[in-house]
Amino acid sequence: MMNVNQSLEGSTKDTMEDNKHSEEEPSVVTSISPPPMSDDTIRNNNQKVSQHEENNNNLQASSILEQNIIVTPETMSPPSSKKTSEQSSPLQTLLKVIRGEGDDIESVLTNSKYSQESKSPNQINMWGTTQPAVPPNGSGSPTRLGQASLRTVQTGHAKQTATIAQLSDSQKLLQKPLELGLNKEQSVALFAKPTVLKDVPIDVRESESSSLNGKLDNKRVSIHQNGKDGEQSIFEIDFESDSLVSNNIDPHHAGGFIDGNFSAGKLKEIETNGKCFTIKFNLDSTFLAVALCDGFGVELYETQQFRLIYTIERSATVSALDWVDEFEVDNMKADEELDFIKGYEERSQLLAVGGFDGCVKVYSISSNRGDLVHLLHTFYVQSAIYSLAFLKDNYTQYTPTPRAIVVGEKNGKVSIVKLPEYIDQAGTPLNGRVVDMEDSAILSISFGFIENGIIMVIGTKDGKLRARVLYLERNEWCTSQCLFELERTGAIRALRFNHDSSLLIVGGYDKTVLFIDTELWKIVRELYVEGTVQDIQYDPYNRYLLLGNRSKVMTVVDTSTLHPIKLFQTSGWVTSISWGGHSTIAMRSDEKQISLIMFEPIQPLGLTLDSTRGEDCSISWSADGRFLARTKGNDVIICDSKRDFQTVAKLSDVTTMGDADICRCVKFCHAKGKRDRLAIVGHDGYLKVISLRVSVGKVHQQLIASIFVEKNMKSVAWSPDGSILVCGGREMKLHMLDTSLFKKYSEPIDVGGRIWNIESLSQAAYNEIGEYSSAFCMSITTGRNVCSILDLESRDISMEITRKRTVRCQKYHPTLPVLAIGDASSEVMIVDLVGERKLFSFMVEGRVNTIAFSPAGDYIAVGTDEGTFTIHDTRLFKCVQEIRCTSMAMAIEFSGKSAQFLAISHANGDVKIVKLGPLLSIDYVPLHGTLDFPSWAKDEIMYRSPEGPSLLQRCMLDGSKESLSCAEGILDEAPESVLTFDRTTGVGCFETAVELRKPNIMKLILTPVVDGSLDSRSQWSSSLLTTTIPIDGFLTLRDLILNHPSRYATDILNKMTFMKVPFAPPKRCCFNDDKARGSDSYTDPWQEESKNLVKQGSRSFRLFSEHKDEVILIPAVLPLPGLGSLDFLSALLAMPNTGSEVFDNGAMGLVLTVLWNAGIKHYFFVDFILNVIFCSCWINFVDRSASSTSSIATDTKVVTILAWSVILINIIFTAEQGIRFLTRRGHFFRSNWHIVEVVCIVLVYVYCAMVLMDDREDNSIMLMTNSGQGNVPLAVITTLFLTVKFVSMLRGFDVTGYLVAYLLQSFIDVRGFVVVIISILIGFTVAFRLLLANVPGECKAVIEDDNVLVNDCDGDPFGNLSRAILSTFELTIMGSYDPSILYDGTEIFLVSIVFVVAVTVILVVALNALIAVLGDSFSRVQEKVAATRQRERAELIVEYMSMMPLNHRKRIEVKNLYFHSLLDSDGHGDLLIQKDDWQGGLNALKKELTEIAAGNNTTTQRAMDNLRNELSEEFRAMIQNEVTSVLNNVFLELKEISKFRQMSIRTRKVANAALAAQAIGGNIKTPFDGIKKNIFRDDRSHGSSDISDDEHGYESTLISI
Repeated sequence: MMNVNQSLEGSTKDTMEDNKHSEEEPSVVTSISPPPMSDDTIRNNNQKVSQHEENNNNLQASSILEQNIIVTPETMSPPSSKKTSEQSSPLQTLLKVIRGEGDDIESVLTNSKYSQESKSPNQINMWGTTQPAVPPNGSGSPTRLGQASLRTVQTGHAKQTATIAQLSDSQKLLQKPLELGLNKEQSVALFAKPTVLKDVPIDVRESESSSLNGKLDNKRVSIHQNGKDGEQSIFEIDFESDSLVSNNIDPHHAGGFIDGNFSAGKLKEIETNGKCFTIKFNLDSTFLAVALCDGFGVELYETQQFRLIYTIERSATVSALDWVDEFEVDNMKADEELDFIKGYEERSQLLAVGGFDGCVKVYSISSNRGDLVHLLHTFYVQSAIYSLAFLKDNYTQYTPTPRAIVVGEKNGKVSIVKLPEYIDQAGTPLNGRVVDMEDSAILSISFGFIENGIIMVIGTKDGKLRARVLYLERNEWCTSQCLFELERTGAIRALRFNHDSSLLIVGGYDKTVLFIDTELWKIVRELYVEGTVQDIQYDPYNRYLLLGNRSKVMTVVDTSTLHPIKLFQTSGWVTSISWGGHSTIAMRSDEKQISLIMFEPIQPLGLTLDSTRGEDCSISWSADGRFLARTKGNDVIICDSKRDFQTVAKLSDVTTMGDADICRCVKFCHAKGKRDRLAIVGHDGYLKVISLRVSVGKVHQQLIASIFVEKNMKSVAWSPDGSILVCGGREMKLHMLDTSLFKKYSEPIDVGGRIWNIESLSQAAYNEIGEYSSAFCMSITTGRNVCSILDLESRDISMEITRKRTVRCQKYHPTLPVLAIGDASSEVMIVDLVGERKLFSFMVEGRVNTIAFSPAGDYIAVGTDEGTFTIHDTRLFKCVQEIRCTSMAMAIEFSGKSAQFLAISHANGDVKIVKLGPLLSIDYVPLHGTLDFPSWAKDEIMYRSPEGPSLLQRCMLDGSKESLSCAEGILDEAPESVLTFDRTTGVGCFETAVELRKPNIMKLILTPVVDGSLDSRSQWSSSLLTTTIPIDGFLTLRDLILNHPSRYATDILNKMTFMKVPFAPPKRCCFNDDKARGSDSYTDPWQEESKNLVKQGSRSFRLFSEHKDEVILIPAVLPLPGLGSLDFLSALLAMPNTGSEVFDNGAMGLVLTVLWNAGIKHYFFVDFILNVIFCSCWINFVDRSASSTSSIATDTKVVTILAWSVILINIIFTAEQGIRFLTRRGHFFRSNWHIVEVVCIVLVYVYCAMVLMDDREDNSIMLMTNSGQGNVPLAVITTLFLTVKFVSMLRGFDVTGYLVAYLLQSFIDVRGFVVVIISILIGFTVAFRLLLANVPGECKAVIEDDNVLVNDCDGDPFGNLSRAILSTFELTIMGSYDPSILYDGTEIFLVSIVFVVAVTVILVVALNALIAVLGDSFSRVQEKVAATRQRERAELIVEYMSMMPLNHRKRIEVKNLYFHSLLDSDGHGDLLIQKDDWQGGLNALKKELTEIAAGNNTTTQRAMDNLRNELSEEFRAMIQNEVTSVLNNVFLELKEISKFRQMSIRTRKVANAALAAQAIGGNIKTPFDGIKKNIFRDDRSHGSSDISDDEHGYESTLISI
């Protein structure tokens, strides 16, 4: 290493002396590799450590031999302790330039920043060399993480780039290195050394230093010569460790997902020096702190590339970590606050570290200082520390003042240690106050911040959970009495409040995650996991809940549904989890391993790249997935995914292409050692091979070969080991070239057709199978229905796979000898090349144009000409993602081993990039096949609330019949999906349904809420009442009632059922106890009146008492609140075209019963009594005031009193109706009873006014002196209306209410009959008048008062029209007539006929029809007697609620927000709901029969659909089999001679090779489990020459050997 430094210093000496215009270089913190330490230096350093340990209370430090670094307190002092500065030396600056960390070489040479006169005193570092100091105020050029930091180490995975310059003038760039003494020969010798180890941490151990040196020894720097012919060559310095497409690059460390498995989401695995205990990101996710066991300390990692930058020494196991901001804005001065806000991202933070030694140390961590880690405070507790936390809000990071640390100890003590307010008080002795004492170790601590204070919750080893309130008293933190206690089985290891502290999540040994409502302090959810819960973490945006447990799984739970959506498998216990930033998860996945997971869904990047239109479009990813090459006309464009897909290279930069020379195919080589090579073929017939490498910040390409093969080449492919290039095109010849010398490998092979596509076996599968894999390592399509397999060893076609239609594409599996073939029949077939059989096939929409396997082989992507790209899982081959495009899909490729991106090319020339992740994109989920998804995919898409519409919302927004059917299936299978919402807008499923204004969707979304399926079938929640669903459901139902046909709301209310009240035990009560109540909460309203029950067995209960009249009932509640509000009931009654059906359900029966007993009936009784008084006064008043009934002896005072009593009571009625009108404006006149009451009020006023105004003897209206002036007709009409009004009051009584409804229904039903009867009567009246007009009336002899006999004759019965109508009514309806009338007429015969007809038609037929109609009316009313009675009661309730004082009405509505009932139990705590209690038996039977019929119809329709599909598939398969069989027979006849020739020694070797490969394949480990099981199964028929489909024989495929 010293040779490198001396050479560089010597090469720059002359140049530095020639610089005339020097200026001061800002102080930059950096460090170089330490020189070997002498024994004296080590001895002196050890003496310093020993001395400081004595002076600082045995502060622990580590001393290591030879080149190890010693941690001393001096190295951890604050920045202000050393106020010296120094300019960086030329050697250091040049090394920084080479690494790409400083200014470019041009600024170094021209600006002459190295001034010999402006040097400052140097700071001596631990190696005895000079080290630049940091200015006291932190000014200068602070070094960011990833560049240079005083205690930063570069681990093996970091990529370095030695940058000389990026100048436009190549000659100038050439001259500058020559001035530095850099020539080609010297440079190769100079830089072919181990890379300089920079920024070595002070506390790196010997083992770590040796391992780092071992890793860095493999990194070489080489000099490359590049340039076109005839130009002067340019020397470029290139670190091969940064050349991501170099020959020796390992794709495993090239970025992206490990092993290309993007569904696992694992980006990196960090191996720690010791056993990992816990991990935690800091507040802004710039550092990851890892606590280690057995004295390995705490490792700090930067979060750009997760390199180890510092190790904090500790002598014992570090068991607890926590972070907090070092400064608060509230504690700063005004001038400091602005600087703090500007430097927010680089602010310092405090790290508290506690261990089993009982010591807690608080460090200040800052990347903006020279010393990254600075010790501030140290204090001790009595026993080992098991938990530790800063007193802060984990969601908002708010830290109350004074700051404090809460420590939980092994001995059960909980201590609060208050920290000093200012940093200059570091070193102040700290004392803790014991605020709680338990019987066992404190394993977990969490804080909840609510409006009323701070809640501290602790969990102990013996399973106790205790919550207390923290408060300040005399500037000291104190705790109140216990707020909540809970005992569980086993230790409580994890506690966490949600974002607003409304929920407390608890996990531990009992394998159950509890969700506790912090307002009720009740368990509202229970989630069961497979192992002991070790850690619980929320993500920063409250989207997901992470559960780490001992079952070697990390479970991700969506916070909206509280349902697991994703499982991450690990190799060890997941004991610690930390969420960093938006989507990064770090978890302890094994004893010495930390896994980093990128938790994001598949999503489009939103950029479009242009490419060739049509079939000539070709795309290819480099092996590491960084570079994407695509054809564009006569050029090839290469873009860099690390630079937002900017174009970094073009084929036209290294060669000249004609306008007509269209590039048609590009292929990167994925073979090890040649992964920087790209092969290109096109219309011009040239095969071009270019090499790519990263140098001086640029991607450089070099044309390696350009060979003419033949015109119109279409495809090219690399052999699995990269030694052979195979290409071909329109000339039907397959050309093979050796890639070492680019010479002809063999003679061209005639394939019998134009070569369409060439694919090769993956290198992984090639190496696994061995030498026999050459028999099937290349596949070729020729535009026919045959896919040919090429044997590279014999250079002949060894196998042919025949399909029904033209084979358009094929693709090898990345790790298995499996080939996927797509043809024009919209089918993709998976073929086992070893066993020579078909494994699986599936259909897609449209002809298959392209196929691609994911790098891990767990997905297969298919592009069709129907404009869709589909991604199928390779377990069941179900389409899990569907990407729609505007034109045909032409090409699709996964991004190499990184699996970060998916490139899809369209026929219109657009290339879209999709970013891959472990979560499926909800936007890409196909709606037509969701219910057939595998279970893991269903959990992921049905229960997740994405950044966009959820799956259920998508189905509703689509609105098609298929989508609504899918939504119905989702709700039936996953009722909790109604809890999902759009996280970007906050709109839930209910809001979406209301906004769409479609009643069928609103009904669909409400049904699982009201029918109990969401609550009873949910395995993850105890009650939906603890969510916002009840309120959302009520608002949706109200909108459905107000704006949509009544049948939808009627169906919802009829389906509404009861659900168990959460947290309520069974009740013991008597038969006459109150079993229906209302309350302002869903909790148990009988809680204070509950009687004790004894639990017997596991789930049954028995009574203390032996009383036979007592029963066990279960508290139940309706799922929707607000059903008793005035607005809701008014809307129900105002629905058009609805009768009592809407009240024909138990829900409304309970609501009306509770409201009636809540005070409404008292208003009714008062009003009824008032009406009785009014009617009594009216009867007496009319009898004494009407001209027809009054007498002279009537007492005028009594009449006056009665008159004014009637008027006063009528004024009260007027006020009532006025209040009702003002309250219910739009609904007032919709009730006929209101119209009757208004008419009554008006008529009473008119009659009373007329009576008072006609009494003018005393000229006063206050006192009546003359009665008997009342208008009789008006009095009669008024009395009749008052009678109707009084009858309406009888609706409030159970015995008369339904009779009133019956009368009203009868009048409604006979409306048509009355019209018919009147018409008939008018006709017969005219007829009888014409026939009997001259018939005189009956005469009688009457003796008058003066004893004179007088003949008294009645008027002629048909003398006029009015008398004729009455006579006809008596004759036909009443049957009362004088027979002599019929014989007094002139037309006796005609009169007799008319009479007989009239009596028959009216008296016999019509009246019997009326009786039948009335009987039907009674039957209907009797069938719905309960519903009718409830409707009448609902009208009364609405009337009296509308006239109540507003405060009183609101009080009733609030107290009856939820409606409860005590229902029967089955003895195990389950409800026995009998819907017949609320409706007639006949109606219940009718509903039951209707439901059975509907279910049978649905089942029958499904069976018919399935049968039709099966028959269609069977007929299609039969026809295809017949056609294929004929073609195969013809093909076999034509190939018979060829088959005998192929039965040679070579072919027998191939057959033996297949058997050997089949045996070897049993040991292949791959996620492609479904294919692996079929490939390596011991199949006796492996020697068959045909690949046929399954035993059903749906299709036939031929493979020829």
